[in-house]
Amino acid sequence: VLRATICLPLIAGRDGKIDGARYIDGGVAQQIAIPSAIAAGATHVVVLMTRPADEMEREVRDGFHLEAEVLNLFYGKKVHDVYRARNPKVNALIAAIDSGEIISDGRSIKLDGIKRPSTSAKVERLTIDGDTLEQACRDSRAAALAYVNQIA
Repeated sequence: VLRATICLPLIAGRDGKIDGARYIDGGVAQQIAIPSAIAAGATHVVVLMTRPADEMEREVRDGFHLEAEVLNLFYGKKVHDVYRARNPKVNALIAAIDSGEIISDGRSIKLDGIKRPSTSAKVERLTIDGDTLEQACRDSRAAALAYVNQIA
């Protein structure tokens, strides 16, 4: 299971196999786990966003998408389709977070997001510089503490 949780196809690691089924990191399909929290019965969800406030929206590309096509070759159409749909889903969830609420099965779920300031350390998918990662962690911790202090 641990091997699968760190498998990001095309970036890091091989898939994990459990009883013959292949597993990859859930972030490939669900980058913001609000649907899972709702399915588990949450009535309030606070999301610690990993990107700075000015980098929330994800690019949605039409047409050929190399990463998706490679995923299709190695993992099949289902993973391809899930991967292609993830940025529009993320953008919809960010809009819901910004609105403070999402309706699911007739239930109102309260949402809030903690965002690092736009001046935070720039972290890319493959950032390995320890100082940059430590600064991003400090920025995230400060944003989380400011949020807690605001609601306390």
